[in-house]
Amino acid sequence: MELKALDLHHYGLIAGICDEIMVEADINKLTGSDLQRKISIGTCVKAMIINGMGYTTRPMYLAHQFFNTKPIEHLLGEGIIADDLNDDTLGRALDRLYENDCTKIFSHIALNAAKQQNVNRKFRHLDTTNLQVHGEYEDEDKAMQFISFGYAKQGRVDLKQFLISMMVSNDGGIPLYAQAIPGNTSDSVHFREVLKMMQSNIKDNEDKFYAVLDCAFYNEEAVKVNIPWISRVPEKIKQISELKAKHADLKDMMSLNDNYKVIEMPMKYGEIEQRWVLVYSKPAHDRAEKSVKALVKKEKLEIEKAIKKVHSTEYNCREDAEKAILPVGKKLKYHKLEIEHIKEQKKL
Repeated sequence: MELKALDLHHYGLIAGICDEIMVEADINKLTGSDLQRKISIGTCVKAMIINGMGYTTRPMYLAHQFFNTKPIEHLLGEGIIADDLNDDTLGRALDRLYENDCTKIFSHIALNAAKQQNVNRKFRHLDTTNLQVHGEYEDEDKAMQFISFGYAKQGRVDLKQFLISMMVSNDGGIPLYAQAIPGNTSDSVHFREVLKMMQSNIKDNEDKFYAVLDCAFYNEEAVKVNIPWISRVPEKIKQISELKAKHADLKDMMSLNDNYKVIEMPMKYGEIEQRWVLVYSKPAHDRAEKSVKALVKKEKLEIEKAIKKVHSTEYNCREDAEKAILPVGKKLKYHKLEIEHIKEQKKL
């Protein structure tokens, strides 16, 4: 009898979880069966998940080497050997996933898994993040449709990027939806499209949920989507400044504790009835006050420096002196500059 030691480690748990949430079965169902394949698309995905969770940075075409020392039949199924997981097999599986919409497949599996594991999905948070990239591309025109310049959240305006859009549950931040989108996509437009897509895909037995989004979502068109949502109203909305001025004395606001006060009110925007909540935060107020004081002090120093420069310069006439000092006053945010007296002196 020949004995051979193989490493199971944590891979058995990963394989078991994949089986429990039906990764293989669902992917095979969504991508269609192919009798010519020895290893199904779902099994290839399961193999790549196990490989990826093996804490290895080795390229995918070496996946068969990874499984050489693992009990592959126990993990992936009877009759499968490591050499079956070559780069052609995995590459064709990835092509099939792409052809059948990776976003749709991911969301289907994620939602089913979350439901099976009793993940609370009442509040679903949607946002995007950008991934910036370096280098050039063989097909620049085709790449520019996806990888492009856009709003650089990290400040690297010199780099192209693409965006990852993700919706997660409020219970543990479990991903329920994920999609890669072009780097110049507007959050406002994208959020509206995602909610409309979800609205058309909701099943009759789907639990009611609330979409939670940042203020990039909020505009007259977006608020009309037929899905309950929670968002922060952007400062540019006129009613915001009016409400702040109206409740500046905090008298009508309900105190939650020593630091927070709130008041809620019915509002109508974009022809949609809404419930707005105005929040006063003492810590935020104190931070803002400290920041404004620093800006006031900085601006004052800049004014004094500019005035000193103007004062030390001789001008041909009064009008020239006024032209030199007036631009200083136009740039001020926290101060007001007034000309009280200009001394004129004749020179021979």
